[in-house]
Amino acid sequence: MTRAESWESLHSTEEFLAMQRVVNELFALLDGLPAFDWERATRCPPLDVRALVAHIAGSFAFVQTWLSANPEGPARIDRSTMWRSFPDEAPRHVVQAAAATSEGKSATEVNQGLRTAVQRFIKTTASVSPEQLAACPMFGDDFILSARDVVANRVLEVGVHLLDIQAAVGLPEVLPEASTPVIRSILDGLLGESPPDELGWDGVRYTLIGTGRAELTRSEHDILGELAACFPLLQ
Repeated sequence: MTRAESWESLHSTEEFLAMQRVVNELFALLDGLPAFDWERATRCPPLDVRALVAHIAGSFAFVQTWLSANPEGPARIDRSTMWRSFPDEAPRHVVQAAAATSEGKSATEVNQGLRTAVQRFIKTTASVSPEQLAACPMFGDDFILSARDVVANRVLEVGVHLLDIQAAVGLPEVLPEASTPVIRSILDGLLGESPPDELGWDGVRYTLIGTGRAELTRSEHDILGELAACFPLLQ
């Protein structure tokens, strides 16, 4: 493989293209929000829309550092098991960081901060191949995964927070079609199999149920049987 091919490879993957689509959907939504919508509460308390956007920006900056870690292989986690590899205190720190980052900043500043973080992430990934290993030493020696799986989880995180913001401002919850297969691959990995077709779940329903943002109906519970106990798959 030539150096030029290596530079282009991650950007040509299904995961990267899906990330671009879901990020662009988020940008389009945020650019059209009036000022009062940025102060709306989300289903990620205590974060309002402004703080949630700051969290997304911060997560891009944080994950970007994983790509420069250059760990020794092989990968020890994947796009699914990554979600079970975070320390117990990680969610609390995430909320605190988002609140601190957004404090005193205008919606315009937070929005621009997200765009800058995404642009830097995209620039970094331009020189990364899909199977290059990434790591976060602060999460332990076993937190090593492929760059492809890092990008896949950008799709899930941005996608689910896109749904959170849509819900907060009273819009229909919609995911870009390109993001659904990537998100499903992560949730299926956590479940250990694909959910029964009889459920008829689209990408949005599966994402909401899988991340604890919606409850199983009685019918869904009955169809899932013993698998119902696995939900939510992550929170």
